[in-house]
Amino acid sequence: MGNAPSAQPPAPALPKVYNVYNQPVDESNNMPLVPNQLPWPGQQRLLSTERVASSIPKGGGGQWVFPSPQMFFNALQRKGKGGDVTEEDMDSVILTHNTMNELTWRQVLLWERLQKADGGGASEPALVRFLGRPDDLSPRARFRSLLGGARWLSGGGESPLTPRRPCTLRPPRLVR
Repeated sequence: MGNAPSAQPPAPALPKVYNVYNQPVDESNNMPLVPNQLPWPGQQRLLSTERVASSIPKGGGGQWVFPSPQMFFNALQRKGKGGDVTEEDMDSVILTHNTMNELTWRQVLLWERLQKADGGGASEPALVRFLGRPDDLSPRARFRSLLGGARWLSGGGESPLTPRRPCTLRPPRLVR
């Protein structure tokens, strides 16, 4: 009896892209391939790890899935933006985040319908990829910042300036 060579499956291809924390990321959304659903060190109470499917079609099929409250909380803490955020805030934060994305997608669909009426775009759009650019303001936000950060427009509170989040659609069209 000889030793027959064992047939081993080929090793999975390693992701090509890593974030600054040396975690492999999904290139379509720059998020870790394995979401962090563990409580943040020092977190006072557990947050939901349930993720909600959005109505936004994903370019490769299926729907985009919104982050869980725990994922969002962890991301804020990791980026140093969670100093004034508590676990109790997360339900409101998630509701606002998800609603804003859904409303924005409706605006994209409206724009795409206008383009289709003009003879452009043959298929329904799908979101292939998006990219957060937190330090890159839109032209409108840049103009408002020239007016004193638009603080007087928001009742004197924090500036409501929104960073750009360009996305790529299928059929290929870049929405800035």
